[in-house]
Amino acid sequence: MQISLKSGRIETLTKNTIIMGVYEKGALTPSAKEVDRQSNGALSKLLKSGDFEGSVGQTQVLYPLPFTRIVLVGCGKEKNINARNFRKIIFSSIKAVTTLDSEVVSTLAELPVDDITLEWKIKQMTLLSFDACYCFDEYKSEKISKKNK
Repeated sequence: MQISLKSGRIETLTKNTIIMGVYEKGALTPSAKEVDRQSNGALSKLLKSGDFEGSVGQTQVLYPLPFTRIVLVGCGKEKNINARNFRKIIFSSIKAVTTLDSEVVSTLAELPVDDITLEWKIKQMTLLSFDACYCFDEYKSEKISKKNK
C-alpha cells in the first residue's frame, strides 16, 4: 500500500474511488456537495431514499455517479465530530475499500473535528489505513492476496 498526500479539485479525480462523508439526515460535506452538483443531484436523490442514515461509521459503495466508485461514510451529527468518532469514520471507510481494485482518494480530512489540527487528522488517516488493511496470515496454509493492500 502506498499513501500520498495531494490536494486539488475533486472533479479532476474521475477515475478513482472517492471516499466522502455524509452527516445524519443526508447533510453533505463540501466534497459531497460538489459531487452532487456534478451529478445533477443524483447523490441527494439517492440519500432521500432513506437507505443511508449517516450514522457514524456506516458505509455504502455507490457506482452510478461520475466517478468509478463513491464510498459514502456516515459522520453522525454535523457539528458533533470528536477525535474518537473521526477515527471510527476513517477505519470504517478504509475497511470498505480494502477489496476494491482501484486507487482510493479520501476527502475525509475536510471534516471539522473538535480542537484537532489537519496534521493530526492526516496522521490518524495514515495509521488507521495500515491498521484496517493489516491481515496476519503467517500461519495460514493459503495466504490472502495483498494486491489491494
